[in-house]
Amino acid sequence: MRILSFLLCAAFFSAFSACNIINPSEPVPTYVRIDSFNFTGNTAKTGSNSHKITHVWAYFNNNPVGVFDLPAQFPVIANEPGTLLLLAGIDYDGLRGYEVAYPFYLSDNTVLNPKPGAVIQYTPTTGYHETTRLAFSENFDAGLGRRNNFRPYSIDSTYLLNIIHPDTNVLEGGGSGLIELNGSYDSTVVLSLPTGTIQAGTDAYIELNYKGDMELRVGMYSVLNSTGAAFTKEIIGFKASSTWNKAYIGIKEFISAYQGSEYRILIRADRTPGSSDGKLYIDNVKLVTF
Repeated sequence: MRILSFLLCAAFFSAFSACNIINPSEPVPTYVRIDSFNFTGNTAKTGSNSHKITHVWAYFNNNPVGVFDLPAQFPVIANEPGTLLLLAGIDYDGLRGYEVAYPFYLSDNTVLNPKPGAVIQYTPTTGYHETTRLAFSENFDAGLGRRNNFRPYSIDSTYLLNIIHPDTNVLEGGGSGLIELNGSYDSTVVLSLPTGTIQAGTDAYIELNYKGDMELRVGMYSVLNSTGAAFTKEIIGFKASSTWNKAYIGIKEFISAYQGSEYRILIRADRTPGSSDGKLYIDNVKLVTF
């Protein structure tokens, strides 16, 4: 009986030990809480610091942790201090669910000291890379009487993108742009003055703020190297927005496909069907590249 009891005990402890091997204890993560990014920048060099950072890309010791919508709280498995790398992400072409780490925003690096089970609150800081270049910029902050850097696309100059000065509809600074449509006109198109050079294959984005009761479409104009003819393409459209919104429009593919001797930004405003008039406010139009 003693031998049988010994064997039964041995079998029990062996099985228990085997279970521990199959189901080892799981490490307890440290949780990082990020609500938003601080944004700092040289407005004289890169214009307005307005931004719309919607998510964060996280890496720990160069290993990916994940991509998270802001505000975010995510786990990091760490046994010892390491480097937490955070990238600012935006919605590409304003499309929710199509997130990219914005190539013109700096990454944030910090040392993470593990506190298993605890939540560490952190606010990363970003801004434009020093190598970011403004190929075009219009902030509509000029004084009265000055024309802005947009012109009507057609010979009809009745409806222009005009400058309005401080009132409740101005986003920031000394003014914003305004397109108004009424009467028999359902839409209008304006083009920027020629931009600076844009190298094919290099990242390039249009940034702008907008609001109003009209739909907005943004595109590009190119005088093609291949034929010398003018070519326009509407890249993305946005619904009317009652509050100021920020959009990032990628144009790298356009520049590579339609290389030209001259580029301009295209903005189109469309009245809402059934409406008799409409207003579209625009501000901080940029074309950024390296």
